[in-house]
Amino acid sequence: MNQYAAAGMDSVLTELDIRFVNVSNIAAYGGFAQQATDYYNSVSACMDVATCKGVVVWDFVDKCE
Repeated sequence: MNQYAAAGMDSVLTELDIRFVNVSNIAAYGGFAQQATDYYNSVSACMDVATCKGVVVWDFVDKCE
């Protein structure tokens, strides 16, 4: 995003969807803590660049099926 900003371009994270394919792979991925870290890092990267205009999150559910 810094390179886009340096080139005078805006950026937006669209369709950010960090999810598990199925419940059985949660532990292999690192659990919900890893998912939260991935969301945090993605949004923080946008917030750290003045020309990042926003983040669109898709398919967010706060429950486990």
